[in-house]
Amino acid sequence: MGYELAICELYIPHVHGFCQIKSTTDVINHFIVRETICLSEFMQEIDLDSSQHISYKNYIRYVKSQWNSIQNISHGVIRNISNIVKNPNYIKLEIIEILILSKGEHVAILKTFWLRILQRRYKKYFYKKQKNIIKMKNPKHIYYRRVLGNNNNSLF
Repeated sequence: MGYELAICELYIPHVHGFCQIKSTTDVINHFIVRETICLSEFMQEIDLDSSQHISYKNYIRYVKSQWNSIQNISHGVIRNISNIVKNPNYIKLEIIEILILSKGEHVAILKTFWLRILQRRYKKYFYKKQKNIIKMKNPKHIYYRRVLGNNNNSLF
């Protein structure tokens, strides 16, 4: 199975329900898939007033309002669940890989965070390169490079 776009949330037994017979015990440690989004629909050029765009925004707003209405949230594994759920960025569009557990639950393995890590690393790399370019434009450095013929940046 490939990657898909979806809206996911942490599985919480008190919210999503848990049945000893019908639920896999490992489902507590996963993100549950709330809604998948067809890639072809996502890639289409949509205007901000289209019904599809509005329905996804309304759906995310609806899910967030459900979480805000719940006062006491507890989780067997995550102690900080109430702060995680109250975060405005908790419900968002994610790139995921869907796993189907033994008793039929659709759970997600998040892949979006790898893109965020790559973006942070590239931003640091780009910043260092820009800083190096600014140093090399310095007249003292240009003179040094002209006289000695190398790009030793440690002197400046």
